[in-house]
Amino acid sequence: MDRPIPLAERWLRAHEGTGTAPASIAAARRAKRYPAPVNAAWPALLRALDRLAPPLLLGKLTRASKLDDERFDALESKLQLHQIQAIRLAYLLARTPAIEQRYPDQAPDDPGHPLLDMAETIALGRAHTDGQFDVVVIGSGAGGAPVAWSLARKGLKVAIVESGSLLTSGTAENVVEKYFVEQGMVGSIAGGGTTLVLAGNAIGGTTVINSGTSLSPKQECLENWDRTAGTHFADGDLQPWIDRVVDHHGISPIPDEHLDASSRLVWEGLEKIGRTGAFPLPRNAPTCEGRGRCCFGCPGGNKLSTDRAFVPGAVEAGAVLFAESVASHIVPSARGADVWIRTRFGKRRLRAKHVIIGAGALSTPGLLRSNKLGRYKLSGQNLRIHPATKVFGMMPDALPHGGVPQGLGYRPPELPRVTFEGAHTPPAVTATVLSAAGKRHRWWMARHDHLANYGLMVRDRGTGSVRFPGGKRFVNYKIHDDDALDMGRGLLIAADALFASGAERVLLPVTGEPTEVDRDQFAALKPEDFTRERLVVSGFHPQGTAGIGRVVDTDLALYDTPHVHVCDASVLPDSPGVNPQVSIMALSLRLADHLAERI
Repeated sequence: MDRPIPLAERWLRAHEGTGTAPASIAAARRAKRYPAPVNAAWPALLRALDRLAPPLLLGKLTRASKLDDERFDALESKLQLHQIQAIRLAYLLARTPAIEQRYPDQAPDDPGHPLLDMAETIALGRAHTDGQFDVVVIGSGAGGAPVAWSLARKGLKVAIVESGSLLTSGTAENVVEKYFVEQGMVGSIAGGGTTLVLAGNAIGGTTVINSGTSLSPKQECLENWDRTAGTHFADGDLQPWIDRVVDHHGISPIPDEHLDASSRLVWEGLEKIGRTGAFPLPRNAPTCEGRGRCCFGCPGGNKLSTDRAFVPGAVEAGAVLFAESVASHIVPSARGADVWIRTRFGKRRLRAKHVIIGAGALSTPGLLRSNKLGRYKLSGQNLRIHPATKVFGMMPDALPHGGVPQGLGYRPPELPRVTFEGAHTPPAVTATVLSAAGKRHRWWMARHDHLANYGLMVRDRGTGSVRFPGGKRFVNYKIHDDDALDMGRGLLIAADALFASGAERVLLPVTGEPTEVDRDQFAALKPEDFTRERLVVSGFHPQGTAGIGRVVDTDLALYDTPHVHVCDASVLPDSPGVNPQVSIMALSLRLADHLAERI
């Protein structure tokens, strides 16, 4: 029988939840669905915190679940803002299931999906295939789907193997559970900092849970690729395929009227502090309705993620889609390769002249290493991300809901590696990232509809790695000191803009005091106050783990294994300086054209 979890119930009661006993049971059920070994550790973690935190942090020989309101608030602040990283992480993990119960999200109506209308065609394709293909594509994200679509339309026999399922409408927490890699729990605690590295696991890959921002790679980054990886992209070799991506998606800057209220306020604030040049971001959603949930599945089906822009067209052209299927073994031969996959109905062997791995920068190295393909020992190295963070501002009036949450871009001229992009989040997600603790956390969440925010990302200087000891994914990434300094400078710009647009207080993404400041306190802050040990950072756009010039050649073929190619963010030699999906899709269409000439 399920029983209430005392510490979870106490947290819910402190945060003014109702029905705290049933909610704590629901939180425990949610924690059971966490990926292993977190799911098994969660009950023990709560018991340990309940018994040990009060005597160690408050000097009180009692359980946390028995503390009165004042002492429980004091304990929360010490746990959440503790200088020891492991304690902060333990408490975040302990309370997250309860946060989801306290701040439930409402699922939007399902917009339908073209792949659902093709269910019979997809099922018949799987049932009647003889397992012989020209090309097997592993992954259906920005790297896999375009090449599959293009090759199928050219008349080649194509199979698409995708480990995820079709994203259907759900609450934000439901989408994170079902369609984020390891439920968003991939991360690194190296160097004293904490960085979550986020990616999607669905038909469409990360494109279904990103913002839709679609920018071409920076010229300076292409020039760097040419110098370091032997490409010729800066001279225009990649441009024809970039143009095709832009045309195919109808990519264009969003209309001003679709900017959300937070972006409008920030734009106004930037201009008031003398910073011109902010711009509406180009996106792959020409029929966008501005419903504000891009990162949790477009509720109108308007964002042209690859599950809509490419996969249906590939199936219509004859491609066979194996969804919820995992590629486990790849066995190259002189004439191609065999791919063994695990489906819901058992194991199958697919035989192909060429195999394209597009499983993403966090997963492709695992396939290369476990199958000892090409220069597999180099795969998993050179992991790059775009470290990202944001500031919340408390506005005097409630902000209307709706609009594109990541709609306004800005590039400060003195910080060439920093790009600003707003990012609204639903209450359950906001509650996990707010750096306020105890009663201050409740104060900010009670005014969630008054929150404006502005976020930024950095083209990173450091590198990390992804490894798979015992088959479990392990990320090692440390924020570079100069990147932390750039984030500090950027956060001060964002906070200044929020104050200029009317914010009464801002909440900074840091641990330790101060986390929130008024206008006068803000004036005393310096960029050096934002160290990697204090910053609360997410890592977007993992890339570089099977880079051109190291693991694959300029045609994306594995060195020493010419029938196996890689096409996803892992092949990027370095950051393109922007959200990378346009760059990856262009490489994918380029690969399709080159392969079609050879097959």
